[in-house]
Amino acid sequence: MKKIEIILGVDRNFLTPLKTLINSILLNNSNNFISINIMHNDFTDSDIEELEEIFNKYSNYVLNFYIISNKLFKMLPTHQHFKISTYFRILAPNVLKESKKILYLDTDMIVDGDLAELWDIDITDYSLAAVREESAWADKRLGLPKNKKYFNAGVLLLNAEKIRQEEKFEKVIEYLDQNKDSGELLYLDQDALNAILFDEWLEIDEKWNYHNVFVLSRKGKIENINMDDPVIIHYTGPTKPWHEENNNVLKFKYIKYEMLKKKKINGKNKTFIKFNFLNKFLKKLYFKIRQINFFVRFNHKLNKNKFF
Repeated sequence: MKKIEIILGVDRNFLTPLKTLINSILLNNSNNFISINIMHNDFTDSDIEELEEIFNKYSNYVLNFYIISNKLFKMLPTHQHFKISTYFRILAPNVLKESKKILYLDTDMIVDGDLAELWDIDITDYSLAAVREESAWADKRLGLPKNKKYFNAGVLLLNAEKIRQEEKFEKVIEYLDQNKDSGELLYLDQDALNAILFDEWLEIDEKWNYHNVFVLSRKGKIENINMDDPVIIHYTGPTKPWHEENNNVLKFKYIKYEMLKKKKINGKNKTFIKFNFLNKFLKKLYFKIRQINFFVRFNHKLNKNKFF
């Protein structure tokens, strides 16, 4: 059984998505032992008790909590939908100071498969591994060489030992502090991580951080997305799948895990029978709703354009 060390950074606003994410991890990684480490700044004792109770049906994990003080980042900027908790990932190698390798995950995602292949990627010669993303004028904003790619920091396979030894993330914090008033840090710590580590990261397959850019590149068609075989689905952007107005074509996958976490399921066979049935049901329901919404909008447009 492979041990996978996962760390998450979150505040109480994301408590419900956190439960959904953890459930998706544990449900799909029964062959691995998962160490789940949660960095937070405002969980109550009852929040922690609830989290521990929800997942007590699983036996292949351990859940640890670390309180992070907001004072550590009070000099750093926040804007749009980015909160202080976005900076928690920078602390990961020092929070888990005995770990050589760490998998950092954002909370606005679900894990839809086994993580062992990702965990086994060799990053000995790199500070981290990540999935690419396009960022507006990153070379000009951050001073990156034009031939260097930009990565999304929602999924980071961290060489924690190398980062600690070379004080890489201390340099990231310095960069943030020095450039906080420049107006160029559109994506805060993600920009800073790219600015400092542009030549020290390994690009990995998009299936390990399947964010909205890839969904759009496939024109939102499930049959095309399935060809990419996404394992970690990342719901980037200001609206999330738990928001009513969100229309991400992969929203049904999030709803599946969100519903499953509410049920006490005993026995592996029973779990996967229910899991597969619910998956098919939600997928059909979601596309039926999209179809109805289309015809409603179309009919409204026709009526609006009538002149008689």
